[in-house]
Formats: sequence, structure tokens, C-alpha cells
Amino acid sequence: MDARERQFAEIAVELGFVTAADIDGCARSGSSKPLGQQFLERGAMTFEQVSRVIEVQKQRYLELGGWTPPPSRPAGRVTTARKIDLFGQLAVARGYITAAQLDECIAELQEASARGAKIAIGQILVRRRYLSTERFLEILKLQERSLLRCEKCGTRYEGATPQDPRCSVCGGPLGVTTTQIEATVRAEGQPAVTPFGAGPAPQVEPGEVLGRYEILEEIGRGGMGVVFKARHRDLRRIVAVKVLRGEGADETGVKRFYREARTAASLRHGNIVAVHDVGVERGLHYIAMDWIEGERLDALLGQNRIGLREGARILGQVARALHFAHQASIVHRDVKPGNVMIDRTGRAFVLDFGLAKTMGGATMLTRTGSFLGTPFYMSPEQVEGNTSTVGPRSDIYALGVMAFEVATGEVPFTGSTAMEVYQKIVNAPAPRPSSRQPGLPAEFDRLVLRALEKDPRKRHATAEEFADELVRVARPEGA
Repeated sequence: MDARERQFAEIAVELGFVTAADIDGCARSGSSKPLGQQFLERGAMTFEQVSRVIEVQKQRYLELGGWTPPPSRPAGRVTTARKIDLFGQLAVARGYITAAQLDECIAELQEASARGAKIAIGQILVRRRYLSTERFLEILKLQERSLLRCEKCGTRYEGATPQDPRCSVCGGPLGVTTTQIEATVRAEGQPAVTPFGAGPAPQVEPGEVLGRYEILEEIGRGGMGVVFKARHRDLRRIVAVKVLRGEGADETGVKRFYREARTAASLRHGNIVAVHDVGVERGLHYIAMDWIEGERLDALLGQNRIGLREGARILGQVARALHFAHQASIVHRDVKPGNVMIDRTGRAFVLDFGLAKTMGGATMLTRTGSFLGTPFYMSPEQVEGNTSTVGPRSDIYALGVMAFEVATGEVPFTGSTAMEVYQKIVNAPAPRPSSRQPGLPAEFDRLVLRALEKDPRKRHATAEEFADELVRVARPEGA
């Protein structure tokens, strides 16, 4: 246990959140996870308690003088410059944005600052659709774990950027070199949120054969697998083949992968991608499913190609597909634009049941209290790890986030750190969509705010009810 973890443990005991026996139990488990995560998963601490310990920990670090700014330098200006430099360089280094796009956003930030407005560079990148919300959070996690180096004396520091990054040795400014950025990107090569430790991407090349499928090209990568366009060798039909990440995936990962296949295969609906086959070849586990010629919803949103009426039509289809799954006692738990495909006729298809849960099932493979889903679209009960209350209305919450995003171009809750995003989801009142996009009808505000209620019981009773109301609210008068 390093010094930072020991301090976390001491503060947690001091505040009465855990006992020495709780800490000993974590230490004996041999887990490499942070103590806060272990306590959450064990049910020893709540989300709010973990957040409180982290706040106290940061405050004590500041009080010790590790980041004390000299009075001659305005702290705010130094902080902004450093955070822009690190966040922007990490995004460029990962290939998520171009230098020109970053320059555009910095110019907008400077204009906003001149007007007295407070906004983060990452939020501008997301609003302009240069950066997806998932990649935004991924960069935040990279930023928090980057190495800083004093530009004057060379002293190195590891950890999150505090309020004014100054060297405790000489008072010089702290920065991140190109070499350090490259090392951070290499060290954090996996997505920020993955359902399990998936391992390296499978080495599959075009022309190779997996079972009855000839691989044509790679289409995309996610936390659980890599998706390829392929051709059935006998039927000559084009399909999508999803291959589990890493030949050495653990037993739980393989079980989840096949659970996704079984879950999706059991759902025959016009707006759910159909699964046709599963198999293993050379240690590579794969799922064969319908090939959808089209684009993901997040890509369409990123290109500002969907208006409110069209977005409502698409989300209505998604909601009805989820209602069908809910009637079969299946909760998706990872509803987001990246898991929705739109074909060339405009039909929506729900993808990726990798985190799906069978209500009342006896073979649930998720850990009690663990974070499941994509952060910006997670319901408060998912963030808190309260699996007993995760159900169909958790998917309805995600539909509310997507409706908010379709109408405004933004998600309801963002922040400068991942923890801040989680805190807002649990505690902050949801903003009215019209506060971000003036002119939206009051009925739409009420619809979205109901879907985003903290208490699941106050949300729509069913996804079908949400769909009916959304389509009605978005319909032009007289139509």
C-alpha cells in the first residue's frame, strides 16, 4: 500500500467510515484496486463517503505546502494554462482531435474567459463534437494520472493537477513534456471504462477465417471486443463478427461475452441487432450478428445531422426495443448513442447487451457495488453501485440523457474530473434542456426532467410510455 492509499485509509477511519478490520481485509485480499473502489464494492463505504475522503485528502495535501503558489503569480491563470496544455495535448496525442481543432477551442475559451464565463476546454471540444463524451472522460482519467515535471529544476510529481501546479522545491511551474505524454498514452492504452480486464486486442487480419466467417476489415473497438466486417463462407452473406479482446481473457470475461450472445439471441425485435452464431477459433471467442449498413448515433450527433423531431423518432424506436427487452426481464444497463446504429433507411438498432442483466436471474455475473455502464449515461443507482434498484428505469434514465443530448448537443452533467461527474449525477439537480438550448418546449423539459429523476420510482413507468410521450412532444403543432 503506497503513501496515498495509507493516507486514504487513515482519513476513512478518522471520519468513522470504516474500521481497521475493514482495511486489513482489503490488504489481505491482495487486490490492486484503489481502496476507495474496494470499499465501494464491499459495501463498506458509500459513494458520498469516498468522495468526502478524497476531498479531505486533497485539502491536507494543499495545506502541507506541496502546491503553494507564490503570491506574485495569479493562480487562476496558471491553472487554466496548465490544464489546457495537458488535456489538449493528451487528446491530440491519442489522435482524437487535431491541433487545429484544439486551437479553435482555445480561442473560444479565451473569448469566454474575457466575458467572465467559466467553461473547460474539454466541454468546448464536446460541444463542438470534436470529442465524444466517452473520450472526454477517458482524457480526464489520463490527465489525473499524468506525470508532472518542474520546468525549472526538473523535480517530478505524480498525480492529479491541483489548483495551482507549482514546484514545492523551487516554486517553478510544472509542465508535461511530449515524452511524458507519449508514455502516459502508451501506459493507458485501454478505454477508460471497460466491463472487465479484457487484455490486448485480438490479432486478426483481413483474409483470415474464424469458423465459417472470412474476415474482411476491422470496423471498431470497444471495452469488451473488436468488431469486424466479415462474410459467411457458405451463404456469402455479410455479417458483423465481434471478437473477445485478448486470447487470455479470464473466465468471467468469457462468460459475460457468451451471456451477451445468449441475451441478444433471445430478443427477436425489429430494432435489436440479431445474433446468429457463436464460436471459438484458435482461442478467439467470437459472436456473429447482423451487419447494419449505416452509422452509429454518436457519429450522427457529432456531425449535427439530427434535429429534435428526427432524434425523437430514433429514440422512440430505441425505447420500444428496450421495452421489448424489459418485458422479457432483460435490462440493457449500457444505453448510449454509441450502442445505437441507424441504417440507410433510418431504422434504429440497439447493440451490445454485454452488460445486460436478467431480472431475478440466478446467474448474474456482475460484482455487487461495481460501476457498470458508460458514466455520462449512468443512472444515480448505477453510480452508487446499488444493484438492487437497477432495473428498467435505469435504462429510461439513459434515454433521458440521450434526449437531452439530441436537443442540446450536450449531456446534462460534465465536470473537470470523473469524480465530479459522478457526484453531479447523484446529487445535482438535472438542468432543464431549454437552459442549454433556448426555445425548446416546456413539455420537452418536463419529459426529460422526469426521466432524469434521482429516484427511479419517479421516472416513467415503462420505456414505451417514454417513447409515446417523446414522439408526442416533438411532433410539430397541427401535425
